[in-house]
Amino acid sequence: MTLLLLLLINSLIGQYNYSLEDFNSTSNNYENFVGPSYFENEITMHYFGSFT
Repeated sequence: MTLLLLLLINSLIGQYNYSLEDFNSTSNNYENFVGPSYFENEITMHYFGSFT
């Protein structure tokens, strides 16, 4: 029951919209602000990380 509740809460709060600048110089969207609403009706995978 607890696992089901956690999954439900995660799916509700995990669907927010955001807009971030694309810093990947090899991307077609380089220097554009993109987020989930930018790629409507497409399957997307989001990775937030940094490299030094």
